[in-house]
Amino acid sequence: RPRAPSAGRLRLGGVGPQVHRAPSPLATADVEEIADAFGAAAKRAAAWGFDGVQIHAAHGYLLSQFLSPDGNTREDAYGGSPANRRRLLLACCARCREGLGPDRVLAVKLNVSDFSGPDGVDEAACAEIVEALDADASRVDLVELSGGTYASGMACLGDAADFRLASRVRFAPHARRLRARLPGLKLALMVTGGVDSRDAAVEALADADVAGVARAACVDPTAAAKWLLSEPAVSLKPPRPLPWLATIFGGRRSYSRPSVRLGRRALQEHDASSPTL
Repeated sequence: RPRAPSAGRLRLGGVGPQVHRAPSPLATADVEEIADAFGAAAKRAAAWGFDGVQIHAAHGYLLSQFLSPDGNTREDAYGGSPANRRRLLLACCARCREGLGPDRVLAVKLNVSDFSGPDGVDEAACAEIVEALDADASRVDLVELSGGTYASGMACLGDAADFRLASRVRFAPHARRLRARLPGLKLALMVTGGVDSRDAAVEALADADVAGVARAACVDPTAAAKWLLSEPAVSLKPPRPLPWLATIFGGRRSYSRPSVRLGRRALQEHDASSPTL
């Protein structure tokens, strides 16, 4: 059986029969081993020459579940109060900093909102987590702001419409409000989601320190470098879903397959123009 903070079963809206098995709650000793495993992974990354690591604590994955009162109903040191729910994340940060050493980058990806109603992480809860990370001895360098879970069907599932609600860059307004809540914040903020052009990157950097580029870089691996030089890059256009697919999946549009096709084409063109060594 899968393991999780608590025994709640994952339920996906609008996808037919639920086939996910109910997880077994992790024992306290197992939770402590998870932090050690994160630290060991960071140490390997440093040994292999990586400049840093990012701890994924968003999108309903394991650490995100621990942070959420909806997914974490534990009654031990890792559940109950907000401080207890973020205890594992802070332990993972501490172990990763030990593994990385003082000079490599330690980043954390967080949900500004789970988009799951009153029982999930919201902006206020996210601000508390960011404040704790900023004050923690592990010295987190950067927090990437994202949102949504597989259960809520937002953001992490790649719905293009989710990133076009209040601004071109979906989470830029959240970064702006987070800065206002935490005026003495020392760590850097990064926003991702919707940064598909130079104009979008400029908009992101008006509210955050770093703009995250993902699908646009899949389409054109040199996109960010071109934007810095004000040169044109391959544009990423949302695909148009077939009407019957839109009916089944609620209008969800995915960039993934077009991104892979265009990215492969860009790499082939790059390889063809590069000298053979």
